[in-house]
Amino acid sequence: TLAVYCKSMDQAVELANYIAPEHLELQVSDALIDSLTKNIRSAGAILQGYDTPTVLGDFTAGPSHTLPTGRAGRFFSGLQAIDFMRRTSTVRYNAKSIQKAAPVVERVINTYMKKYLPEDQEKFAAKEKKQYLNFINQRENAKKKLEDEKKEQENEDETSTEDEN
Repeated sequence: TLAVYCKSMDQAVELANYIAPEHLELQVSDALIDSLTKNIRSAGAILQGYDTPTVLGDFTAGPSHTLPTGRAGRFFSGLQAIDFMRRTSTVRYNAKSIQKAAPVVERVINTYMKKYLPEDQEKFAAKEKKQYLNFINQRENAKKKLEDEKKEQENEDETSTEDEN
């Protein structure tokens, strides 16, 4: 157990986020609870008010003994059933969506390269440079495919019009 006196509520929030406690008891007036809870992002469990002791959170109210310890609350939440499930992200683009995404991707890549990679292009990390060049190539291929599809559609429209006449 650690009790800390803070000069302000802002300081208390800053300290709570730094310590990232497994349990944080907010022993403050009801008027302050909502705003403090909103700003504390790293506690495993926030026990609100004078009538909510840690023992309730541990054995009765829900979080039990599945909370992050050792300041891990800075980057982990309490253990949940989803933590035992395998998840996979699935991404699929087509020529039109690549074209739509291209300016954003290019901006992010350029920002990344300027911020994290040396200015001299010869010193770029090979992986990042290859990914960027592949993206540019895919973008150009997608643009060409869209143009070809448009021409094909126009040709079909012309043929259809001629057949009707």
